[in-house]
Amino acid sequence: MAHARTENMKDPVAVGQMIAETAPLVVFDEDWLMHTGDHWKKTRLGSISFKQFVNRFAVQLMGETPKKAKFAEIIHAMETAVEMPEAFEPVPGKIAFRNGVLDIASRKLEPHSPEFRNRHAMPFDFDPDIGDAVEWLKFLDSVWDGTPDLIEFLQLWIGYNLLDDTSQQRFVNLVGKTRSGKGTIAHVMTRLNGSANVAALELEGMEGAFPFEGAHGKKILIMSETRIDRADVSTIVNRLLQITGEDIVEVKRKYKPPLPTEKLPGRITVLSNETMKLRKPVIMSRMIVLPMPKSFLGKEDPKLKEKLDAELPAILHWALEGARKMLAGARLEQPESGQAARDGQADDMMGPVARFAEEMLINTSETKGDAWTANNNLYREFREWSDRRGDRLPVAHDTMIAELRKLGFEERGAKFAMKSRCEALATPLRRVMRQAKAQGNKPMRHLRHPIQKSLKR
Repeated sequence: MAHARTENMKDPVAVGQMIAETAPLVVFDEDWLMHTGDHWKKTRLGSISFKQFVNRFAVQLMGETPKKAKFAEIIHAMETAVEMPEAFEPVPGKIAFRNGVLDIASRKLEPHSPEFRNRHAMPFDFDPDIGDAVEWLKFLDSVWDGTPDLIEFLQLWIGYNLLDDTSQQRFVNLVGKTRSGKGTIAHVMTRLNGSANVAALELEGMEGAFPFEGAHGKKILIMSETRIDRADVSTIVNRLLQITGEDIVEVKRKYKPPLPTEKLPGRITVLSNETMKLRKPVIMSRMIVLPMPKSFLGKEDPKLKEKLDAELPAILHWALEGARKMLAGARLEQPESGQAARDGQADDMMGPVARFAEEMLINTSETKGDAWTANNNLYREFREWSDRRGDRLPVAHDTMIAELRKLGFEERGAKFAMKSRCEALATPLRRVMRQAKAQGNKPMRHLRHPIQKSLKR
């Protein structure tokens, strides 16, 4: 960028104002961003790259490299004149490459421009004729034994994560044993979106005083496994609902003033070895479970990530097909092959009181008089039911009653209505049969479910 020098360009204040007005430089949410040629990059005033950036423009305006004192005056002038946009969102449906910006829908490559406001560019050229991602497809086939609906959904999900879209209001839970491939998928998602756009978070961190600080400005939120085994997880659930539901939230920060309210752009992928025990049915409508039952512990390919990094252009081509389907109207729905795992997860999320109520209680006004059970007797039934299931820490009496009331179960004179024993056994039995059907009609003896203990007693 060339500037005509004038006699007042020896004035560092004028130079700083000119740079702030003409250079691809903005301040957004207190962060300095400069355009590097193919993407916007966060920088610090004292960093070497920022000094080089400013000096390049200063030399064009002044004809010489400014000395230390003049450089400081230039920076001060820039701070007072730099653009501070209220929003800094990328143009949707576009991905930057080394050789241009791709419009995903039309597959046309456009020249780089600061107007795209993208914060990441692929470190390679876009090649429309690239071959298949052989190692990646082989990896997915080994993880899911070629199960098509799980692989097809992952393609949609990774493609959706490439877009700047949160309208589907879903999050994904990868559930699998150690070395089942969860981390490899997260690695590929990070490489495709750029580490600057990805936040690695702990699910339990959602309960802290600064729950959204790490998620601020991040496209991808990878939440690692945390065993949450307690009754009250409402704060975590509410935070997940706020992020996935596109709510406007205040971003509180440690030792810094809070940021203005905003909608967080991140899509959430949770990695867990076991079922997340969030125990709130409301979250189920937004969660999609991808089971990863195989473990490669002791059989890992130590060079797998290196192989996948080498074919990243081909993997991106595969993911772009998922993105195009999403732009064409595809929906993120639970794959049938993961339905059984999701059903089991739904049971855990309900919590012990909700599961007990589903199996053992009646919630209707047309209830016979002998079905009404005093709360003390009901709590004894609840403890026995918990013992049969192997639950170690059933909730207290008052907590159980309070949760039943929240669930909307009718109470008459400190009594709730219980099912007969045969009726109570029928509810989990129906769930077991649904799981059996989802797993290919396996015999009941192959299913692990608390109903088996009840039948043996």
